[in-house]
Amino acid sequence: MAGTYRVVRAHAPDCADSLTLKKGDTVAFERRKTNWEGWLWCSKPTGESGWVPEPWVRIEGATAILKRDYDAFELTIRPGTRLEAVLAVSGWLLAVSSEGTTGWVPLDCVESMSSDAT
Repeated sequence: MAGTYRVVRAHAPDCADSLTLKKGDTVAFERRKTNWEGWLWCSKPTGESGWVPEPWVRIEGATAILKRDYDAFELTIRPGTRLEAVLAVSGWLLAVSSEGTTGWVPLDCVESMSSDAT
């Protein structure tokens, strides 16, 4: 899913804090109702919690074990902004902003730019 995307709808994170996890971390999880399928609400033993893509965890009973490092940081984006895609998962795009910041944005807020666009 690499490529350049243009923001077509503004997005701002719901909260300022983002959940950060490392490969191998074990977290409790819940299946909460959300607008995007494929996400689990996960909580660290310290009480920090947030959404994690389900494909990035291995579920074992009432816990989930991270298969890879994860940071839930969301980018604040405005229409017209360009982003470089890293990957897409469960309705969200992990992208790098023109300032070099990596974070998540909803896929419905961006459109792919063709390679021949100026």
